[in-house]
Amino acid sequence: TGEGTATVTNALLVTSNGAGMGHLSRQLSVALAGGAGNTAVLLSLSLALPQVLGMGVPGEYCPSYARDVMPRYFWNRYFRTRLVALGEETGADALVFDGVAPYRGLLSTRQLLPHVAFVWMRRGMWVEGRGEPFLRKSPWFDAILEPGDLGIAADRGLTRDRTDAARIPPVSMLGVVPRIPRADAAVALGLEPDRPTMLVTLGTGRLGDVATPGRVGLDTLLAETSWQIAV
Repeated sequence: TGEGTATVTNALLVTSNGAGMGHLSRQLSVALAGGAGNTAVLLSLSLALPQVLGMGVPGEYCPSYARDVMPRYFWNRYFRTRLVALGEETGADALVFDGVAPYRGLLSTRQLLPHVAFVWMRRGMWVEGRGEPFLRKSPWFDAILEPGDLGIAADRGLTRDRTDAARIPPVSMLGVVPRIPRADAAVALGLEPDRPTMLVTLGTGRLGDVATPGRVGLDTLLAETSWQIAV
């Protein structure tokens, strides 16, 4: 922050709605990188949370407003209550939100957790011309982190020229999760270990078009018969 640095020992990691692993895998990397003496707890709106809990990180699931469990107004109040309760229970000194759109229920939590630093893990590569209402929420956060992307040179989104975020290297699980040999991984996935392999994740969110870019990638790879593709 502008006033200096602070030591974080208890972090409440929050991820947005959906059923995919994008936000969750990044927050899992943060949690596992904390090391001894640091604790991290997840509160996620994603249906994929059980995959992360299996890695040993404690967490709770909160139904997203998109699940239509209650009207949006009441959902934001419910979400705020869940955040405050978990923040107080864990003694969190930082709340890290990984998502595109900071919810009203999240922002209103600031007044009820005055001693907790609010951090926005805001990745780049936004859809061109979209997201201005979300960026107006930036001043609510004490710090904004922008994890890098391999394709950042092609970024045409609204965050590209902003200077309010601290840009950091890509956040990856490769440094915190033990890797197994290529041959063993291929057997587990039912693939041929000696062929070039492309693992394709098309995503599951409703906010973006995942079929079109996925189809472009698949068509390109299918034209080269030496590749094997796992979706």
